[in-house]
Amino acid sequence: MIQELRIHVLTDQVINKIAAGEVVERPASVVKELVENSLDADASSVQIILQAGGRDLIEVIDDGSGMSPEEARLAIQRHATSKIESEEDLADLVTYGFRGEALPSIASVSRLTLETSEGEAEGIRIRVEGGRKSSEEPAARTRGTTVRVEHLFANVPARRKFLRTVQTEYRHALAAVNEAALARLDVAFRLIHEEREVYRVPAGEGLRERARTLFSGRSVEGSMTLASEAAGMRLRGLLGHPDAARRSSSGVHLFVNGRPVGHRGLAYALYTGYGELLGDGSYPFACLFLEVPAEAVDVNVHPAKREVRFRDEQAVKDFVITSVREVLSRELGARPLHLGAGGRSSGRTAGGTAPAGRTAERSEWHRDDLFKGLTEAAMRSAEGLFAVTAPESPLPGEAAEQAEGLPGSREGPTEEPSIWQVHDRYLLAPIKGGLLIVDQHAAHERVLYEEALAQLTGEAAVRQQLLFPRVLDLSAEQFALVEEIGPLLERVGFDVRAFGGHTVALEAVPPSLERAGREEEVFVTLLDDLEERGARGSGVQEKIAASLACHGAIRFGDRLRPEERRALVDKLFACERPQVCPHGRPTHMVLSLEELDRRFER
Repeated sequence: MIQELRIHVLTDQVINKIAAGEVVERPASVVKELVENSLDADASSVQIILQAGGRDLIEVIDDGSGMSPEEARLAIQRHATSKIESEEDLADLVTYGFRGEALPSIASVSRLTLETSEGEAEGIRIRVEGGRKSSEEPAARTRGTTVRVEHLFANVPARRKFLRTVQTEYRHALAAVNEAALARLDVAFRLIHEEREVYRVPAGEGLRERARTLFSGRSVEGSMTLASEAAGMRLRGLLGHPDAARRSSSGVHLFVNGRPVGHRGLAYALYTGYGELLGDGSYPFACLFLEVPAEAVDVNVHPAKREVRFRDEQAVKDFVITSVREVLSRELGARPLHLGAGGRSSGRTAGGTAPAGRTAERSEWHRDDLFKGLTEAAMRSAEGLFAVTAPESPLPGEAAEQAEGLPGSREGPTEEPSIWQVHDRYLLAPIKGGLLIVDQHAAHERVLYEEALAQLTGEAAVRQQLLFPRVLDLSAEQFALVEEIGPLLERVGFDVRAFGGHTVALEAVPPSLERAGREEEVFVTLLDDLEERGARGSGVQEKIAASLACHGAIRFGDRLRPEERRALVDKLFACERPQVCPHGRPTHMVLSLEELDRRFER
C-alpha cells in the first residue's frame, strides 16, 4: 500500500495569491509597484488614473522603454525580472523593483491588462484574469507601457471586504504617487481620480516647487534647504519651519538612495535634530534624501521594499542629526541642540529665549483683598511670589452651595465665595471642607468634548458664521479627508466650501473656536489628528470630539474674565464625567481642611 504524501508542491496560482498577500495590501500597493516599474523603465512621463480610490480601476501609462512581445509574456510570470540576473546584483541594487513578484501577484487578484511596445515594432496586449492569461493580441501604440488593473480582489472576497472607504483608499494611493513624484523630479506626473485631474507636475522642476504642488503651501512656506556630505554619505532636502509643525507625521518623507522608506531610526534622528523646537506630539514637514553606498544598505528586507537596514546605523543617525541641527542653527539662529536624558533636547534658541512659536506669558500679580491684612513690607515681599488674578465672581452651581467664606473676602454670611485664577493656569475656590483647584485647560477640554460628542450623536451644532471666510490651501490628502468626513464636520459646526483645486473656504466654525481666534489652526490640526489616527469606524466621532476639545480649549496663559471662570466651573460640574479630560488627566482636585491643617502643622 502506497502512503499518500502529506507534503506537496503548491500550484503557481496559489503561490501568486500568497505573494499577493505580501505585495498587494491595498490599491496603494498596486499604484506603488506599477509607478516604480514605469520609473525603472526610464519613463519621462507617468500618468495615473484611478476610479473609486483604486478599488475599481488603476491605470498607469508611461512613455518608458516598453517591452517586446516575448518580454511581456515573461513579465506576467513569477520571478521574471529585468532588474537583476545574479545573487551578486542584490548587493548593488539601483532599481525600485527587483523581485519579479509585482505583476503576477497583482494579476492573481484582479483583472489585469498589459499593453506595451518598444516603439519600433508592433506592440502586444495581454489580458490576465485571476492569475490566468485569458487573451493575447497585437496592439498598435507608441513606445511605452500601459497597465490596467480592474476590480482589485474581486476574486478574493475575503480580502476585498477589508478595504476601507473610497476616500481612505484614495488618500493612501495619493500618498504613494506623491512619494514617487518627490523622488523623481526629472519625471512629469499626472494624477486623475474619478475623471478629475488632481494635479499635473512638469519634469525638471525644483524640489521646493514640486513640494508646493503636492502638499499645502503652509507646510512648504518658510522651509529650509538642507545639503550636507560626510564619510561617503550625502543628505539633501527640505526642512519645514517649526511654526508649521503638525500633529501628523504624514508630512515626513524619507528616501534612501531615491527609494521611499519608513525607517524609525531616520525619523528619530530627524526629530532629535529639531529638539525642543518641536512641541510634544508635533512633527515637522520634511523631505530628506539620504544617499549612501549601495553596499552600505540592504533593501532586500521585505517584499514591500519599505524597509531598509544600514550596515552602520548609528553613523547614519549621527550624520542626520548633525546635518539637521546645523541647518536649524544657521537659518533660525538657534544654538546647536544637545540631546539630554530620556531622549529630550536640552537646547534653547539663541539668547536663551523660548523656541520660535512657543512664547511663555508671565501672569501679572494683582493687589486685591487676598492681601488686605499685610504690611507694605510683606506686600512687597509677596509680590515676587504670587501671580493671582483677583476674584470678581462667585462660585456657581453645586460648588456654591457647599462653599464657605474665603479669608479676606467681603463679609456677610450669605456672600457666595469667589473664584481665583492663579498664574493664568488654575482656578481656585473654597468649598465646604476644603479648597477646589481646577486645571482650566483640562476642564475646558472635558466641556468641549462632551458638547462635540453630543452634537455628533444628536442634534447638529449651532454655527458661528465668520465675517471673513478663512481660505485654506490644503494638501491633496487633507482635501480628500475633508470630502470624506464632510457630514461630521457639519454636525460639529464647520461650514467648509470647496474653493478650487485643493483650496477650501472656512465660512463657519463652532462658537468655541471663534472665541479663541484659532479657527484655521484647530481645523488643520483636526485633519492632522484624523490622518494620524484614522478617519473611519465607530471611534471616529470620539476622535473628532477629542481633537476639537484639545485644540480648541482654553490654554495655559489665557486670562479669563470673571464670568468666564464662573461659566467654566459651572459647565464642568454639569458634565457626565467631570473628573477627567478626554485624555484621562484629572480636571480638578480638592484639598481638604484636614490636609491644609496637616501641611501647616496645626
